Amino acid sequence: MDTNGTPALIAEQALHLGTTAAKSDNQPTTVASSSGVTPLLMTIPEVALGLRIGRSTVYELISRGGLEVVHIGRAARIPVQAVNDLVQRLRGNEPSTSHPATGVS
Repeated sequence: MDTNGTPALIAEQALHLGTTAAKSDNQPTTVASSSGVTPLLMTIPEVALGLRIGRSTVYELISRGGLEVVHIGRAARIPVQAVNDLVQRLRGNEPSTSHPATGVS
């Protein structure tokens, strides 16, 4: 999260890449990477670094269903939108439905 408390620029913070993030008014904003391509997927270490948590915690979130994972061959990738959705759930910015992985309602 940035200093304003918005879940923004997770991939960019992780490896100076672009990402799609939510502004405080919940409208998506796109930040272009240095290559001009906005990444759709992040690696486990990128997610861990961007969220300032350990890789084991990312794997735990995946196993509990709190974070979507996409497999491309043997490679596990996390959709940027799934990370943003997780942050929104943790902040309580989603309709009041309890999420099993986080326990947040």
